[in-house]
Amino acid sequence: MLAKIFELRRLMQKLLAVAIQRQPDVIIGVDYGGFNLRFGHALKEYLRGNPFTKWKPKIVQFVSPQVWASRPGRARQLAEDYDLLLSIFPFEKDWYAQRVPRLRVEFVGHPMVGRFANDAPLAGRGSANAAAGDHPQILLLPGSRKSELRRHLPPMLGA
Repeated sequence: MLAKIFELRRLMQKLLAVAIQRQPDVIIGVDYGGFNLRFGHALKEYLRGNPFTKWKPKIVQFVSPQVWASRPGRARQLAEDYDLLLSIFPFEKDWYAQRVPRLRVEFVGHPMVGRFANDAPLAGRGSANAAAGDHPQILLLPGSRKSELRRHLPPMLGA
């Protein structure tokens, strides 16, 4: 675990150096709030410490960290460090507006909603169920990280 922390810190410093060197107009963090929020903060700290730089990138986060579910105080830090938050849930825009109105939040929708809009529900797919022998189909979603798979998949399969 400690090695992972040092590796992430090394990657953070390397990414920060690349951003400073290339000076992009916009930096977009995609999901992974644990890393991206720290990166956004480090970048803003760099910019605050160099007031005479002409580089003024816009910092954007796609997918709001779920601060509304836990640690709502992090919303203030987001407002300090980010220029735009792109949310995937409709209620997030109002949630942030009530707590940190200076943070610009735009609802862009969830990337999975509507993706299969043309697909009929499983119950209405006669041929799909017939191919499966008319047995119920179950989708298991144990997680995406190795630790989640180790913890969640065995009990799910057992059930």
